[in-house]
Amino acid sequence: EKKMSGRGNRGPKQQKHTIILVQHNNNKGSRSYFDYPSVGLAMDGICGLLENRLKSENPNLRNLTYGIPDLEAYIDSFTDLGVLVFDPQTNAYVPHNKDWTKTRIRKHLVQLSQRQ
Repeated sequence: EKKMSGRGNRGPKQQKHTIILVQHNNNKGSRSYFDYPSVGLAMDGICGLLENRLKSENPNLRNLTYGIPDLEAYIDSFTDLGVLVFDPQTNAYVPHNKDWTKTRIRKHLVQLSQRQ
């Protein structure tokens, strides 16, 4: 008879389906959502949203650069932004706010820079 530890899979990090909900301005029609198979890809998605905005604002620039303060200001520019992360243990989505998103994107970018 085996005992289960209840600590889950200790293998590679389990990917958790993530949904980003945004409202661009006070118009409720500006609401949209994006879904990703993992939190990391969702953070990449937020970076991609900022990159698209920068490209549209600066169409003549070939290379765009931005930093964490730019990402944080971009996240703050939304009237509302929420992130829902699926928790397989509870079989439900856990909601997160802008502050969590800024902390998580910082952590994600640090991890990416350490891999290079």
